[in-house]
Amino acid sequence: MLIKAILQRIDRFSSVVKPIEQKGNEFAFIEQAMERLITSNMDFQEKQQEHQVIRSSNFCKFC
Repeated sequence: MLIKAILQRIDRFSSVVKPIEQKGNEFAFIEQAMERLITSNMDFQEKQQEHQVIRSSNFCKFC
């Protein structure tokens, strides 16, 4: 039952974002969703670091 609930939540989210390629079973579907989540999180963190550098350099201009 828990697996079905997880699959339904992932399915709702992934249909909004991008379709996930189905490999044939639920665990593969969850694995792909987790990989996408991790990749997205890493991209977000990288952009945050880049923006922090820009914010810091802009702040120093006003000092």
